[in-house]
Amino acid sequence: MSDANTLAKEAFSHRDPKNPQYHHLVARGLVSIQGTPVDVEWLRQHYASYNTVLLRLPSSWSEAWGQDVRLSKPFDEISLAELKAEVTAYFKEPDALSACPKCGSMTWNRKHYPSECRDERCSDCWMAAFSENMTKQAEKQKAKDAARDAKRKAEGFTHKTLMWVHPPHGHDYQVEMYSRTPPTPAEIQTVLKRRQSQVLTDHTTVAL
Repeated sequence: MSDANTLAKEAFSHRDPKNPQYHHLVARGLVSIQGTPVDVEWLRQHYASYNTVLLRLPSSWSEAWGQDVRLSKPFDEISLAELKAEVTAYFKEPDALSACPKCGSMTWNRKHYPSECRDERCSDCWMAAFSENMTKQAEKQKAKDAARDAKRKAEGFTHKTLMWVHPPHGHDYQVEMYSRTPPTPAEIQTVLKRRQSQVLTDHTTVAL
């Protein structure tokens, strides 16, 4: 059967066969742009009328490197040929992809596909730099914590309690408390209740 007579959804398979409940379906390398295969993901296969797909380069691990394309028809109506044509038309710029300045692999040309938080590097290089920076920040924080613990210990404190506050609204946050004796569960719960935490058992105490 030709692409013109085949519904687009027939070209998609589960991204992870071991987890069929996931909504993501994928057609690997459905189109080729500047010689680079582009994967097309259908994010809502349980809703045949959903008509948006995500274009992703093979090296892109997160949606941050994907490009959303709204199709002219829902998936239960559009043919494979139409899908390929519309996806290809999305890349109207001849230099839609550009080489990563660090490793040379093809990635989205940010001149045409800008991002609020990504630069011209490919996902692998960007993530490598991001992870390296996060590791450095964690090491700095660890050193600051150790220095603070040492100072409190010199002042006579013997225990440190880390408590997670789970407020009724907003994000969870951490509170630390130093004490000269092991704190009792009641003392810890008093602190958490005062901060309106909805959970009173999320805490850890360590000896300094």
